[in-house]
Amino acid sequence: MPFRCLQCWLQKLWILGTVDRIFYPLVLYALYLTVGPWSVGEVIEGYTGIIFAWGTIINGVYLPGSFTYAYGFLQVGTNS
Repeated sequence: MPFRCLQCWLQKLWILGTVDRIFYPLVLYALYLTVGPWSVGEVIEGYTGIIFAWGTIINGVYLPGSFTYAYGFLQVGTNS
């Protein structure tokens, strides 16, 4: 039974990989989430910031932190 489920799942992934209209946007979206900014705007009252996967830049100051992953999970969850 578990092998059959895995085989069905792999078959669906294989079909997804053959449809270029769907495959490339999904790959580009995953790459953008790892490299590109997740959000740009007023992060703290009166200060503009940029949120990346590896940290936040606020008013030209880099703030490393793992809280950005919490924001990323919300971003991915709301887009699904």
